[in-house]
Amino acid sequence: MIGDLIRSHRKRLGLTQEDLAARAGVHTRTIGKIEAGQISSSRQSTARLLAEALGLVGAEREAFFQAAASTVDTSTQPAPSRLRGDPQLDPPAEVAQPVTPSVNALPLSAAAFTGRERELRALDALIPEGTAPLITVTGAGGIGKTALVLHWAQGISARYPDGLLYVDLEGFSNRRPLSPTEALSRLLHQLGVAPARIPAQEAHAVDLFRTSIAGRRILIVIDNARDSHQVRPLLAAGSGCGTLVTSRTRLSGLVAREGAVPLDLDVMSPTEANVLLTALLGADDRDQLDELARMCAYVPLALRIAAASILARPAGVTGYLDRMRTSDRLAALQLDGDDHTAIATTFAYSYALLDHDTRRLFRLLGLVPGPDVTSETAGDLAGLPAATARTLLLELVAVHLVEERAPGRFGSHDLLRLFAAQQAPAAEGPAARDAALERLYTHYASRVDAAARRLYPQVLRLPPSGPLPSYTFESDAAAVGWLDAERLNLVAAATYGCEQGPRWLAWTIANDLRGYFFIRMFLVQWDAVAHAALRAAEAAGDKRARAAAHLNLADLHWRQGAIEPAETAFAAAAADASAGGWPAGQATAVGNLGGLRRMQGRLTDAVALLEESLRLNTEIGRAEGQLVNLGNLGVAYGELGEWQRSEDYLVRTYAICEQVGSRSGQAVSLSNLVETAIHLGDADLAQARQEQALALHRELGDKAGTASTIRSGAVLELLRGDLPAALTTARAATELAGESDDHRVLAHCLHVTATVLQAAGDSDAALEAAEEAVRLAHEAGHRFVETRALVGLARILRARREPEKAQSSAGQALALAESCGYRQLAAEAAREIRRC
Repeated sequence: MIGDLIRSHRKRLGLTQEDLAARAGVHTRTIGKIEAGQISSSRQSTARLLAEALGLVGAEREAFFQAAASTVDTSTQPAPSRLRGDPQLDPPAEVAQPVTPSVNALPLSAAAFTGRERELRALDALIPEGTAPLITVTGAGGIGKTALVLHWAQGISARYPDGLLYVDLEGFSNRRPLSPTEALSRLLHQLGVAPARIPAQEAHAVDLFRTSIAGRRILIVIDNARDSHQVRPLLAAGSGCGTLVTSRTRLSGLVAREGAVPLDLDVMSPTEANVLLTALLGADDRDQLDELARMCAYVPLALRIAAASILARPAGVTGYLDRMRTSDRLAALQLDGDDHTAIATTFAYSYALLDHDTRRLFRLLGLVPGPDVTSETAGDLAGLPAATARTLLLELVAVHLVEERAPGRFGSHDLLRLFAAQQAPAAEGPAARDAALERLYTHYASRVDAAARRLYPQVLRLPPSGPLPSYTFESDAAAVGWLDAERLNLVAAATYGCEQGPRWLAWTIANDLRGYFFIRMFLVQWDAVAHAALRAAEAAGDKRARAAAHLNLADLHWRQGAIEPAETAFAAAAADASAGGWPAGQATAVGNLGGLRRMQGRLTDAVALLEESLRLNTEIGRAEGQLVNLGNLGVAYGELGEWQRSEDYLVRTYAICEQVGSRSGQAVSLSNLVETAIHLGDADLAQARQEQALALHRELGDKAGTASTIRSGAVLELLRGDLPAALTTARAATELAGESDDHRVLAHCLHVTATVLQAAGDSDAALEAAEEAVRLAHEAGHRFVETRALVGLARILRARREPEKAQSSAGQALALAESCGYRQLAAEAAREIRRC
């Protein structure tokens, strides 16, 4: 029995039912009923959530899903006996169980890895099979820590069948080191956790990470840790995971407190260095290679850069050695305790071989805050054509000062970035440096602005404080693709620039990303750029910029269901916009506050605020703002039960969306118009609108909007009496809504799923879905969905001959409906009370 299995695994982990419910995100009462045998069914998604929360892997996970399948097959599918034996509704003979694929997120190992036999044997001894210790691999910069760890990790991957994870903490780069939350975000992403499910709060992210890897055998490589504090939140709590940490510091705190086993890495032996040079350069004069290895201080990275420089120039080993001898820099090649002095000297030899233009581009790359550049980005940074920049980048790749990490994307090792940045001040001067940064930020800002204009023109953007060059994307797909590819660079540019400058360009980038993050839901990064923009605006005393930052934060809170913080931020935005003489900002803040009031069920206040916002937007002639206001008013009138009036407002909204070219606005309007057509009795029109809306949402990559529109498809199939199709569609909508982490949409999808299950005669599964819908809608603070779900729950309870519970649910629905003004739902709730 699935209940027995859940109880056994839960007790083994020392969890209460409440603990397990919190981990899995399901109701405590549901777990209690399953364990008590009162519920003989479980949705497939619920079974998966419980398996993940219990940390089940391998055979245990398979047995758990088989036990769940034995009940799911007979309870979550329409029961033939209840549906008069319709063969089309027979449950499938076998249910395919979800499989968690093994992940390998390790970067490629260094080419021609040789030597380090002693260290490899030491690692083998430190991690015998069946154990999972914490190991620190420390040493000077460029000593080969990462190469050693990656080479060894790939070789023992069979010991960790559930995956190999990797994160670079950037503890010694010229960028800000990764915060624990950012690092956890990357690790959770590798584990397949949807961005929208990754919390922005460190403690919650730690809990989710440890829950996600509990009971699994995973090797985690944490690279370039600055100190022990940066590492601790990333450590696995169970016995199944091994952790390797590299750092230039000894990480004594991890050794003392966490019992880490240290492995200190030194330079290569002369023999190993010679073997490496021979592998890289081919057969050559052994004495010359011995001298080259000695002059490189036997440092692996120095040896590789020297070899690359030799291969790139006709003078060969002899010419390179002559240059090293005449420079009289042998003393600087000694490892004297400084992390990167020896490496910097070796970099200098390769750097000196470059021509003037290539050296200049290399120096300027040290100013880039993000992880990589394209030839277009590098060209704008240096004030060069993209084709010229690409040629120079490939010259840098040839001498290992830059690497092409993906086709067309170029980046450098953090030591090289530091070296490049250190060359810039003397060679460029403050004015040239500032000009290069302004060109870089202008490049980013102009393209973010172009993407925003194309994808979400209805989302208000702060007018730039200076001129931006015109840029155009050829298609929606091109705009979304560019934003996705440059996301990490844009986040780095916004956060760095808001602190260091150029501030106005940085906060322009941050605020123009609002619509993108609203759709894509990268919560950790959204939180970082929104707060950075607010700090920059406050430091500059710019009221308009501060209003825009508050709008950004308000939307972030809204999307996470944090109603009170969103309300506070919208109010602050309205006040700052008014004080700063920005009527469009004031209108947007007032209108969005109206939308928030609508969610709270305060429809009278909502309509008043939306009408005020519409008046302001009409006065300034901002059609994009009017479409948002009209759309919200249309939804509000639908909730009041005035469906024809709702239809009229939404048709006007869609027309303005077409006029201003808002594809995302068209998608939302069409989704809402499906609902009005259903209530007005025009199923054919509803079907046509649903298909159009679905195509648009999918094109934009909006999971929540796609899920909501699929849900409408299930309603239409139910109205046609196609129960099998309706059930499949409703489940697909619920699954996708869960990935979006939008609880309002998920609650609505669960409500429809419950309705379909009840129609199919599966009362137990319908009850579970309905109760979950009510809980989620209440937590999200969306009163209309909560009221609708309560009415649905009352119907299910009445059909189950539980009149007291049915009357209670209907009574709650009636009280909510009357207080909020949901006239149609109030009538439905009153009818349910009478039927009880």
